[in-house]
Amino acid sequence: MTITVHNQVMIEELVYLARNMRPDEIEQDLAMTGLTEYDPEQAILKMAAVHGPKFIILADYTPVVAGGFWQVRSGVWEGWQLGTMEGWDKHWWHITRVTRKLNDRMLARPEVHRLQLYGLAGRDKTFEWYERSLGYRREATLSRYCANGADAVLFARTKEAA
Repeated sequence: MTITVHNQVMIEELVYLARNMRPDEIEQDLAMTGLTEYDPEQAILKMAAVHGPKFIILADYTPVVAGGFWQVRSGVWEGWQLGTMEGWDKHWWHITRVTRKLNDRMLARPEVHRLQLYGLAGRDKTFEWYERSLGYRREATLSRYCANGADAVLFARTKEAA
């Protein structure tokens, strides 16, 4: 099996991922957008429109996971990522290694002092991965933060103040 990582994400790769998204990521998408039914087209357009660094991990030319960062404000960047169940089941180690490295590189940029992630409350396995594997710390539970009124949890990695 050949695992490759690219910094240029093609629209057809996003189409594949949006049509094969993990159920917990679909649930989070619905909570954040307020939609009642998952719309892959809306997810594709949203991912394609994100301005900022992006990456894709392929296993034998099949998309496994994509992600990236968008700038919230000067110095603060928010991460996003989505993948397939099969991709995570078979390639979790590669996904973790690549994601950690990309997060480390992003935080090392001189213009970046904070990385943050939001997750739908209750995604405890994902939150454990954020903390143990990616080095994020839980900052807060945001009551009724999501468009549908559900709670979200905020995680961050910050650069030490000079």
